[in-house]
Amino acid sequence: MSPDIAIVENRFAAPAKDNLFAVVDFKFKNDRIDGQQINRYDETFSKPKVSIVRMPEDCPPCESLEKKNDADANKGRGSKRR
Repeated sequence: MSPDIAIVENRFAAPAKDNLFAVVDFKFKNDRIDGQQINRYDETFSKPKVSIVRMPEDCPPCESLEKKNDADANKGRGSKRR
């Protein structure tokens, strides 16, 4: 078990347990977090805050970017008549 991102208190010190401010765990479609995983995070990283980010549910701008990218990719497709 390891978080996806570890945010340190002191960026000039090594990322060690006593230098953690927060940890972040990303969860994607069909990926769940259960009580045991939360308890393990609490036991392992007792001092820092633990954040769970569900993708794309917790990231609405990502959906907008995907739609924009799809629209941009489709620009210029199709036939032009003269």
